[in-house]
Amino acid sequence: FDRRYPDLIRGRIGVLPESSGYPAHQTAVEYLTYHGRLYGIMGLAARERGMQLLEDMGLGDRAYSRIRTYSRGMRQRLGIARALINQPEVLFLDEPTLGLDPAGQDEVLKRIRNIVIDRRTTVILTSHLLEEVDRVCDRVVIMSKGRVISEGTVEEVVRQAGVARSVYVRVPPAYVDRAASSLSQIPGIVGIQQVSSSPGEFRVELSDSDGPGTNLVASTFTSSNVPLLSLIVEGATLNEAFLRLTNEVKELQP
Repeated sequence: FDRRYPDLIRGRIGVLPESSGYPAHQTAVEYLTYHGRLYGIMGLAARERGMQLLEDMGLGDRAYSRIRTYSRGMRQRLGIARALINQPEVLFLDEPTLGLDPAGQDEVLKRIRNIVIDRRTTVILTSHLLEEVDRVCDRVVIMSKGRVISEGTVEEVVRQAGVARSVYVRVPPAYVDRAASSLSQIPGIVGIQQVSSSPGEFRVELSDSDGPGTNLVASTFTSSNVPLLSLIVEGATLNEAFLRLTNEVKELQP
């Protein structure tokens, strides 16, 4: 919709800003009913929708509690419920887990994922906590100084950044030389390093970020009759990709 028709836009989006004020004296269901009425939903229907959203957000048993008694995590879930009161097609969430403990973060992220699955709502989430982006987002946009510098799936963004994936493999000490020789023959390996603190262990850097190289390491050891005691993948993370991409932008700027 053209931005000259803001009412049409507002009717189809929901927004949870980073900092939301809540009326401490109201109950949760009163708060949601009020916002439903603002969108033209009639009283009883607004109350019923508010109650359903509270149930969906795991707050059904606190529907009649004053908001001042809510924890920060509960208020975040209440804010998401308020943003959903008009059944939006697109939901914008700005730092939805900011200030929450790990349990609270986990709870909010699960609720967000359920919104996408159950309601078929598009969620646009902004966050500096890239682990949670990696966990819940289908597509990622990385911005630096107002410019989009990378976009795609998490795997695509990591690949664009050229961040290597590491694999730690451990073999019996008697097979170290044979293991090193086998690893050197594998295409896509950009580095092999023996871990001095652990005899028989190698750190292998793979140029790919999709995972086939990991399987190739295991199959190569099998075909070379090298016993593989353990294989641990240390994936290229979105955090590493973000740091590399944003540093590259800084280096290119005068």
